[in-house]
Amino acid sequence: MDFAANGKYLASCGDEDPDPDGMSTTESTSSSSSESNKENSRPTSAEHSPLLPKGLSRRQRKNRKREPKYVTPAEPPKPTKTKVSNQCKSKVAAHHVEPLEEFKKLNISESLFAQMLVNNYVLRSEHMAILGYPARPNKRAIISDKMVYMYKKHHFDINAKEFVPKSDSNDSGQCSGSSSEEESSSSSDDSSPRYRNTPFYGRVCVRCGSWFYTTSNTYITDEACSYHWGKLRTHGHGYGPLEYTCCNGKNGSKGCSEAKVHVWNGPAEPLVNSSYVETEKPKHVSEDGNYGVFALDCEMSYTVTGLEVTKVTLVSMEGKIIYNEYVRPKNEVVDYNTRFSGITADDFKNNRSKTLQQVQRDLKKLINSKTVLIGHALENDLKGLRMIHKTVVDTTFTFPHDKGFPFKRSLKSLVRSCLKRDIQCSEKGHDSYEDARASMELMLYRLRRDFSL
Repeated sequence: MDFAANGKYLASCGDEDPDPDGMSTTESTSSSSSESNKENSRPTSAEHSPLLPKGLSRRQRKNRKREPKYVTPAEPPKPTKTKVSNQCKSKVAAHHVEPLEEFKKLNISESLFAQMLVNNYVLRSEHMAILGYPARPNKRAIISDKMVYMYKKHHFDINAKEFVPKSDSNDSGQCSGSSSEEESSSSSDDSSPRYRNTPFYGRVCVRCGSWFYTTSNTYITDEACSYHWGKLRTHGHGYGPLEYTCCNGKNGSKGCSEAKVHVWNGPAEPLVNSSYVETEKPKHVSEDGNYGVFALDCEMSYTVTGLEVTKVTLVSMEGKIIYNEYVRPKNEVVDYNTRFSGITADDFKNNRSKTLQQVQRDLKKLINSKTVLIGHALENDLKGLRMIHKTVVDTTFTFPHDKGFPFKRSLKSLVRSCLKRDIQCSEKGHDSYEDARASMELMLYRLRRDFSL
């Protein structure tokens, strides 16, 4: 072996052919000094390494130690299966929902979709006032005389109050209160001493048409309700006797279904008070003018004060779930209205729920005043949520009834005629997710048809 001229680098000939004199590297090493032999006799990790040649000098071993040792690569870890909770599974499934068919056909960006909705289909303030959308009393739109005449022609008054029968002198002390909470009667009821000094209200059952009475938070009338859940229809093209679609019973026949108590929907014109929240202006200006497009649908159940929201669902343009929560009503539920709402008592036992105030805060984080909300008869959902929102697309207005207002086409009939499929077919009731997707897809279909996209 030789050293370089500068003395810094070792020139090793261990891998070269033997020198001309016939001495191998091993022989030259054995002829070194005794101190070197003693040093070499000490076992080192480098000597026992199978990759290093035997009989290296001390300097060679010193330089070899500085080189990284060969490490056998470890086997890759085997994949482990992680358990996913039911709640996580539902979230994962929500993100893998098949996009709406009309969304795939239309194939436009959300910003362009929002812009076209705002320019062509968003309700104007006077339309929202006529349809009964909630608004602050000092911000209601002025309705023109022509519009007033048009809607009076149909005998429809959005400001009309619920009829309350007057008590006469021969009523023996049994008189009725007003239908709204603003007009209450403090008259006494001799047959019910506990309600003697309590204001009570007369209601009309939306199922059977019977009168019943309640206080602000308690039922006074305690009787069962016999009703038909179907609608009156004729066999054929408007000819023949009227029959209920639920049981083919004749008009005026005894109801085929029974409930524990009578129910009502709530005041036609609810008082917009401090419990209502209004969507706020966006904090930042969007570069493309898009502040979001969502479809909203709520399911409701009956309480003593009328219908209250028990579930709310928000979906995106593609049809994916953005928000889906059960809502605990403020008052005790007297009828879950399962046939139409799909809500049962077990839903609140098996799932977490939020108060209406919590849901309002959540929605205000997702929606601002310029976010486009799509829905079917969305004024009822906003009333139930106690929210005021002005950028609205209503499918009942976009797809009007042949007879004109106040008649409205049902969401089921719209989907069947426009999208050629059936919804709301489950025996367990409606699904707010299915209805919200249907409303969104109807507007995608309308946009594609109107603009030949």
